[in-house]
Amino acid sequence: MDSKGDHGGDSFLEVSTALWMYSKTHPLVQDPLPSWALDHHQSFLELEASIGRTRTVSQIDLVPTLSLMLGLPIPFSNLGMIIPEFFFQTTPSNSDPPSLLSPTQSLLQSASLNSQQLWTFLNHHTSTSSHDLNQHLPHLTRLYQRALELSQLPGHEEQAFQAHRTFATSLLATSRKIWAKFEPNLMIIGILLMLLSLLVSSKLLSSISPTPTTQTPPVRALLLAGLSGGGLGLLIGGVSAWIKLFPEIVATSNLLIGTALGISLGILSFQPNHHPTFSIPSFTTLFKLFPVILHGLGLGSNSYTIWEDRVVLHLISISLFLPLVIRAFSVPKPALRNRLLFFASLFALCLRLISLSTVCREEQGGECRVTFYGSTTSSNAPNWVMSLSIPLAIGLPILPAWFLGISDSYRGPASFFFGVLWRLILLCGSQYWITDYILSHQDLHLSSQLIETAQSVKLLVARVAFFLCLFAASLLWIILPVCIDVKRVDSESESEPKEKGENKKPKLLVIGFANVYGSSYLMFLVACFGILFLVTQPVGQVVLSLGLVAILCLVELNDTLNDIDSLCESYQKAIETVAVTQKPKDEEESRIRKVPSTDLNILVGFYFLGYMLFFGTGHQATFASIQWKAGFVGLPQAHLLWSAVLVFLNSFAGFILVGLALPLLQIWNLSPIINLTDRNKKPDQDDNQQPLDQTQSPDLHPQVVRSLDTQLLETQLIFINLFGINLLLNMVFVLVLRRHLMVWKIFSPRFMLHSILLLLLDFLAVLVTVWPLQAVKIKVNQTFGTQFFA
Repeated sequence: MDSKGDHGGDSFLEVSTALWMYSKTHPLVQDPLPSWALDHHQSFLELEASIGRTRTVSQIDLVPTLSLMLGLPIPFSNLGMIIPEFFFQTTPSNSDPPSLLSPTQSLLQSASLNSQQLWTFLNHHTSTSSHDLNQHLPHLTRLYQRALELSQLPGHEEQAFQAHRTFATSLLATSRKIWAKFEPNLMIIGILLMLLSLLVSSKLLSSISPTPTTQTPPVRALLLAGLSGGGLGLLIGGVSAWIKLFPEIVATSNLLIGTALGISLGILSFQPNHHPTFSIPSFTTLFKLFPVILHGLGLGSNSYTIWEDRVVLHLISISLFLPLVIRAFSVPKPALRNRLLFFASLFALCLRLISLSTVCREEQGGECRVTFYGSTTSSNAPNWVMSLSIPLAIGLPILPAWFLGISDSYRGPASFFFGVLWRLILLCGSQYWITDYILSHQDLHLSSQLIETAQSVKLLVARVAFFLCLFAASLLWIILPVCIDVKRVDSESESEPKEKGENKKPKLLVIGFANVYGSSYLMFLVACFGILFLVTQPVGQVVLSLGLVAILCLVELNDTLNDIDSLCESYQKAIETVAVTQKPKDEEESRIRKVPSTDLNILVGFYFLGYMLFFGTGHQATFASIQWKAGFVGLPQAHLLWSAVLVFLNSFAGFILVGLALPLLQIWNLSPIINLTDRNKKPDQDDNQQPLDQTQSPDLHPQVVRSLDTQLLETQLIFINLFGINLLLNMVFVLVLRRHLMVWKIFSPRFMLHSILLLLLDFLAVLVTVWPLQAVKIKVNQTFGTQFFA
């Protein structure tokens, strides 16, 4: 600790301490150590004048020293060297007849044992676990062989000891160079690339939609510029690797860095015609992003990171619940106000229940109580949750049915899919963990035959659940129609009198049309939820179920906010129409102009909900919280590939669920509308020849109408940028705190977690765009015809 009280840095006073050793039996030091036994350049330090020249030892040298002094073998992975002062003394030998070893011989014997342990570690490490020391192995082998040769020569004890010392010093220096070397230049480059990626995403956000003066969205030109810049960057990276411009950077890294910089700078430097480069965020936007920024800034504190699971609950309350409650009192329509308050309260209740599931980090000490497991020392579920497992599996399908019932879209195959198939999947997931719970309690005294039967049942239900989930999310989901009912009704209206001789023309009433996209996609989502439910332990299953309810609440809240905005916009248009005595716009034109949006507060809620589910399912940003038991779900024994996949699904189930549910914000209660461009186009006229009505407002141009893909891409970019902001701040703090005492225990695992999360969310964004969302659009087109679009 230095004079200011700092103790987590890398200054001399912060990493040094006094060493005092005492023995009650015999003196630890008998003879003064000769000068040839020490390296006077590395073993002494010049301190302040009052202290003078001082002998120093490394902390790792205590382990081999104490081991040999206590007659114990040196631990396998320790790379320390003996402290010679304690072994330069006369000792009895193990020879027959017994004799005494001189101090020099005793010192050489201890150094030989130390070198033998280091050589064993080096051979085992280079042959099995890693090959990072292989290029240094010939040089280290020569040093060890030289030490052995000198040890066999009489009268060369001093040279032999120095050779053993040289071998140990070289191995330690080489290992530190490979394993404990920070490259600030590479870390700064990584931070720069992350910052550029956020700027690129922000520019792409403002270039997704087409403009009235352009035939194509500016983002296409930006992507071409990025490809050109990436090619140039790849070339420059290859040249720099060839001439070894940066010797510390390997060739592959040179190519990747050059390509990434080229793409980023190419997009940022390109300016599309008549299009702004960046839009400055408003104060409201920055205020909504404040909890996310605060979350990222908190990662610079080890105490905040340790208690992150508690802090996130308060951040999501500040970022979402309070703004929704405040806004509810300004809604002019009571029905919308009550709806907003109801779903906000239900969402808050789900969050509070999720927060009750906790696992404890080692650093939290006695201030944390484990509720995810039966006890602190057990990996089994608590008894109370096992009694809820079957009722949860039976009752959970009622909730999606209730949410779909709000829009009257629980129609068609929904009752079979949710009420039968999905309930069966959930029951299989519950049965698996019930059987596992029974088998893990040895006090039940089960017979060997009953145990074997239970293991077979456990394996069978897991595989049945996997099959049903994959079948339901792929082939069956594609085959089943959309969730609608069609009824025939009379076309006669009281307000329109029927002319004489006119025949009645029946009309078809499509029930569930208003939410045809959302109801179909929800079927895919719950099928994926079934897999996550299966690989999650019982308390985590309850948490995931609450998370699904919270997600649907957020979806309904976003739809309610859109309704409120539409209502306010209608009021404003009515006032303007009366004021200027203009004719109201055509109803169909007004509808085609309407662009459903996602409120930024809702996306921030999704962001924090992912963390709530991560912590609630029994995880922390530590390796100790990994639930290896999940790697055996559906497998008789561990498998190299599938066990890793299962553990990954278990660890990131909350974020996967949130990432897959993100499209619901755009397609919930979004009904197809008629494509006026296709309807008014002549049969012999292609898309590029469609004339534009000059009397039409520019913002009604068909190319200005934002498609579902455009809206979803914008939502996904914003959502991913939230995690990108957090990762950028995390990277900065890891760079600044790279010498911190807790960097490998707190900051580094947190950085690795967030890096994986960003890659995972990128993958999910591509997945939902390519597969389920396009499949939903195809199903709707097959049902209603290609003249309908989203």
